[in-house]
Amino acid sequence: MISQLTVFLENEKGRLAAACRAVSEAGINLHALNLADAADFGVARMLCDTPEAAAEALREAGFDVMKAENMEL
Repeated sequence: MISQLTVFLENEKGRLAAACRAVSEAGINLHALNLADAADFGVARMLCDTPEAAAEALREAGFDVMKAENMEL
């Protein structure tokens, strides 16, 4: 079982980099990243070694984050 984070990003230059930086600076390993985008926004789905800490780091950096728990691959 794994937990997936869904991060909502404004479709602006540097937003994905800022989200990844927030996770990295918190010392969290990012195992997988998937991105879908539309004209005004993007959705990044992340698998991290510590999803709770990653979600908190992203929220502190100003991102909207949802956590889907106990997903099966």
